[in-house]
Amino acid sequence: MDKISCFITLSIEKFAKFIKLRQTSQRELCISLNNLTYLCKILDRLISSLVHYRRMSILFPDQFLLKTKHFEVNQDREVPIVGFFIIASKRKLSAIDEFTDDEVVEFSRLVHLIRRGMSEKLNIREVYLFQNEDSAHGFHLWMFPRHDWMEYYGRKIQSVRPIMEFAEAHHTTPKIIEEIKSAVKSMKEWLSRQDLSTLSSSNPHE
Repeated sequence: MDKISCFITLSIEKFAKFIKLRQTSQRELCISLNNLTYLCKILDRLISSLVHYRRMSILFPDQFLLKTKHFEVNQDREVPIVGFFIIASKRKLSAIDEFTDDEVVEFSRLVHLIRRGMSEKLNIREVYLFQNEDSAHGFHLWMFPRHDWMEYYGRKIQSVRPIMEFAEAHHTTPKIIEEIKSAVKSMKEWLSRQDLSTLSSSNPHE
């Protein structure tokens, strides 16, 4: 980041010296200024992308809760919040209306199962569910838990982004990372005691 800032500063200084030393017409000066403005916009986008890339590091690459026939459930890989689980489709699709009948049954039962585990094992009282169909990462459902420390940000949907940003900035401590991994382990143990055959639409007991 420091190298990029220095590059921007040096580029502007060189440009200023160029304008001062060279006899330029008003038209040439306008063209040069437009080029400089365009360059600054590109550099600004580059800096923003680098900041976003640095912030969005993968903290939990292998914290899986469960893999079923059609879906995978894991701790969110980038946001350090206890009990923030993602249900992702194994098949490449974007929306629920693309589900097969088997996927519809398995998904609904899986959401119910994970939510019950969050309540019984992690004592999470309230959860926000999100799914955006224009995601570049394919179909996935956010199961976003509400913790007491989040009350400061309110309870509207607009509160979710600042909560995530706060967690990314302040919850990457070894203590909280360990709490998150411990929650995943507890959920996996709880799931191991459940009858997962009920997730299938071909359940013989139906």
